[in-house]
Amino acid sequence: MYTILKVYSTDCKPCKIYSEIREANKGVFKGSDIKFTEFNTDDSLELVTELEIRSVPTTIIFNTWPHTEVARKTGLQMPRELEEWINLHTKI
Repeated sequence: MYTILKVYSTDCKPCKIYSEIREANKGVFKGSDIKFTEFNTDDSLELVTELEIRSVPTTIIFNTWPHTEVARKTGLQMPRELEEWINLHTKI
């Protein structure tokens, strides 16, 4: 099982566009072992530091068990690009 974490900021314009793209991609992976979640950088500077977030939007793929980072990508991604990137780094 994998978790796709979207890291964003409320005042980030590309993050708002990316939210719509990510929502569309959720449907592609519906019923799979992939869970989508998100984190607003305004909520916790501690988590921003722990995850070493340097820019938003950032997407991180985590392996749920053992809990490890599989891949990370920064910046706005188009729907097909995001889908291909997720498929590349998950064994679904």
